[in-house]
Amino acid sequence: MLLLGWYSTPVGREIPYYPILHIAGFLIIIVGRGRIAKLFQEGLEEAKQIRWIPSAPFLLLGIIVVILAYILPKPYLSQFQFLSFLSIPLYFVGGVIILYGLLGPQIKGKLVYTMILATYCGIIADHMLGNLIYLNLYGLPPQIFMEYLPASVVERFTFTAIATIIGIGLLLTLRRAGMLRKR
Repeated sequence: MLLLGWYSTPVGREIPYYPILHIAGFLIIIVGRGRIAKLFQEGLEEAKQIRWIPSAPFLLLGIIVVILAYILPKPYLSQFQFLSFLSIPLYFVGGVIILYGLLGPQIKGKLVYTMILATYCGIIADHMLGNLIYLNLYGLPPQIFMEYLPASVVERFTFTAIATIIGIGLLLTLRRAGMLRKR
């Protein structure tokens, strides 16, 4: 419904490729719905005996990649201007490496991957709803959306990483406390 709402606006018809992240989230929901829920339950079962010990090499590598992503678009690297386009993907890669350094070595992949997919879909749907509300209230031109798109991508992936870290910690705590029902 949110994607239809976007394309029903004049801005949505003028920049139809803007919601590519939202379309990806929608496809994740449609294609992986039952499988994601099943993998999530399996991941919770595997996570019963987990002790949390962060991996320092992965944390350091992730921080280095994020710093590199921050430095690339700076003016003192103007001779390498083509590298500035790598900044946004490097932020995402650095965030994933940091997330793996915090959670990956101890937690089996199923729980982490399903939590990443679930939080991404939720955050990206929230973003589209915010866009539609903003469009209806202020009716701004499409150029503003396109100019803000790179920052929005970094912001959404950062929120996804933070929500994943908090969500996994919360799930494991609730599981150990016996507050989650078992199937």
